[in-house]
Amino acid sequence: MECLQLKTKDKGDIIRMSNNSPPNPPPKNHVLWNTIKKYPDTILGITLGTIIAAISLYFNNYSSIRDDVKSEINDLKIILEGYDTTDMKDDLEDIKDDIVSVKGRIIALETTIPYIKSNNGLVLGSSSMASFMEQVIATDNVVPTTQSIPPTTCIGSDINGDDLMAKDYINSPLLFTYKEGNLDVIFFGTYNQNFNWDGYCVTNAYYPDGTLYSICESNFEDGIRLNYKTLYHPNPDDMDAWLLTNRKCITNSNESVVTIGTSISYKFNYNKTKNFTLENAQISDVKYIESFIELVNPVMTKYYSGKASGANADDDTGHAYEIIFNDDGTVKILYVGKFANGTFNDDTTNGWMIAYSENENRYYYNNNCTFTGGKADIKLGGEPIDEIKAREIVENSDVQFGIRLKWKNN
Repeated sequence: MECLQLKTKDKGDIIRMSNNSPPNPPPKNHVLWNTIKKYPDTILGITLGTIIAAISLYFNNYSSIRDDVKSEINDLKIILEGYDTTDMKDDLEDIKDDIVSVKGRIIALETTIPYIKSNNGLVLGSSSMASFMEQVIATDNVVPTTQSIPPTTCIGSDINGDDLMAKDYINSPLLFTYKEGNLDVIFFGTYNQNFNWDGYCVTNAYYPDGTLYSICESNFEDGIRLNYKTLYHPNPDDMDAWLLTNRKCITNSNESVVTIGTSISYKFNYNKTKNFTLENAQISDVKYIESFIELVNPVMTKYYSGKASGANADDDTGHAYEIIFNDDGTVKILYVGKFANGTFNDDTTNGWMIAYSENENRYYYNNNCTFTGGKADIKLGGEPIDEIKAREIVENSDVQFGIRLKWKNN
């Protein structure tokens, strides 16, 4: 039987997610409920602020802060589970996703993580464990479900050479290192009693020279990927180009997933190499997207919001949009409408575009026309407009843009 080697620390305490049924919705006159409806931004700030503060002060006051975090999470979960309207649905779902991610990081703080690796790197496709790991690393080509493993699968061996079986590590956070193609991968996550990935999982992948290729944070439910955030190189030939996506998996189709969310293109230079190997990686070596982005001063070059198939924009609702930016951060092209195969494609005449002409130093508004082929350098035409008119068009549209738009003065 092929078996991974386990270089150990002792198995620590495990925090287990509650399997209780969702609570009943709060009554309409519930004080906490009405307060959140009235002041959603304030409550969001207070709640997440409390969680972040709890983590920051963790080592000074372990037990009481952990209880405070759990209390905040439980209170908010009651509201999330009972919420049945649409006004704040998307915002509340985002809060829920953030809470799951925070809980995953709390587990990393509170648990001594067993460290599992292979002698020479795990070669994917060579065992049931390899197939199990294959589903976890993701850019935007995610698979709808992960493959489970038999309970008797050997996931490692201890320092005495004794086999460690999958059945003995149910709901235990694990740190794996392995090879996927030419990439070095470290993975932190948990599988459940059905031997499917469950809850918060994160992977970091590195090129052979030790530079970063990707970070992926996913939330699983019994092997099904619910949502994910990922930062990676979409084009290995341009090492300063990065793509950050934040997406929910909404529809399974054959062996692909249709997702909805945002995809943001960035430019920044990051060529630091990792200071660990697959043989000595620790939980402290795991990178997370939010904290990583804060270190690199990224420059946003494109922002897409809508449905996608794989990494390609693919949305027929007419409400998806893409913004391409000038070097100074002002809008170069703003398109709203349908997308197909990653490009602007709308034959309804309902799509519209505002595009900036560098030669004429002004914007043009294209509407009541079709868009085919989706070329970003679409020939300019239509109504010449100034910055004030551009703002007016955006404000009067039925699209809620996820970022603040800056315009050229002309």
